[in-house]
Amino acid sequence: MVAPVVKELASHSVACDVLALTTGYRKAQQLGLRPLGYRDFRHLVPSLNEVLAWGDQLYPENQHPDVSADESRLYLGVNYAQWVADHGEARAAAMYATQSRRGFYPLTFMRAILKELKPDVVVTTNSTRSEQAVVEAAAGLGIPTLSMVDLFLGPNDPFCQRKLYADKLTVISSSVKQVLESVGIAPSRIVVAGNPAFDGLGDAAVQQQARNLRHALGWDKLKVVLFAGHMEDMPETPPAWRGRLFCIEVEARLREWIARREDCALIVRYHPSESHLYPGFAPHSRMHRSNPSTEPLHPTLLASDFVVVQASTVGLEASLAGRAVLCLRYAPSVQGTSYNYADLGLATAIDSLDELIETLDSDTPMLRVDPEDYLVGQSSTAVCAEILNLLHH
Repeated sequence: MVAPVVKELASHSVACDVLALTTGYRKAQQLGLRPLGYRDFRHLVPSLNEVLAWGDQLYPENQHPDVSADESRLYLGVNYAQWVADHGEARAAAMYATQSRRGFYPLTFMRAILKELKPDVVVTTNSTRSEQAVVEAAAGLGIPTLSMVDLFLGPNDPFCQRKLYADKLTVISSSVKQVLESVGIAPSRIVVAGNPAFDGLGDAAVQQQARNLRHALGWDKLKVVLFAGHMEDMPETPPAWRGRLFCIEVEARLREWIARREDCALIVRYHPSESHLYPGFAPHSRMHRSNPSTEPLHPTLLASDFVVVQASTVGLEASLAGRAVLCLRYAPSVQGTSYNYADLGLATAIDSLDELIETLDSDTPMLRVDPEDYLVGQSSTAVCAEILNLLHH
């Protein structure tokens, strides 16, 4: 979402400091940005040795191949040290035991970063941790803020329960704007601007990359299924599906199906922060494991004809790209969200593994949406206009 907006702002001679944390750092580099991370602000960390000691304790269970050890230690240590400072060691340990790093909220550190960078506007996504912390820090310092809301929302979505919002919110559709208005946010603060992350779906160069991928795999004449999966960690997730197990089950069934369908091929791609945790599979001429660390999403998505998802953003992107989307509505992550792509008219509902295979074997008509309804190709410009308004007022 951020990269196309940074590019658009640059065309208006607006300089941007991009703070890209953990796995986002490498992705930002791949997109041509020059990101900043925690390590660029280590001089702002009080009691650095103590912070690094906390980071060292947490690092073994939080390693990721796309994140340097130095960055991980600082990220973990700074966030955990704030818990210790705010709540004491015993309470911090209890919080980590129940929330892990998902509960981190580095308000003090984000405030220090803003005081050093002195931005005129702060722009974030709607993520819950560092992004929300920097919005709160900016509000306390009198810096205008804008948050880009990436997907759909229901009134019970955690985003609708926040106590503090950015000065301006850009949203993907008028239905999301209505939801935010219903929870008390002034209409003047909400702008329908699409999602900048989707602008590249119509790019001719990306479409050519997709054709090149199919050709390189020898799949020019095959029907290609993409399974874009993620871990299931909702509290009510059955043990047999918890963590990686749900996706492993789906993947195994799809691989069985591919083995008997010589006219079809399979791409398996897991969430970038989780992909390294899934087992690989033996080489097969009609199966490909997509590595998010090295393979951009959009060419992979556009190389596919059918896209199988739970609640991943990839489902919306695939629908906007005219692909047939199959939403695993029975997945705990879908059951536990306030929306799903099938109910939104963007996907075919799938309520069991058997139904998934039956649907893939059938000639189910593709559900299509009009990309213009979601400002595909225009979103970065629309978001940039709102940022410029904040800059000039």
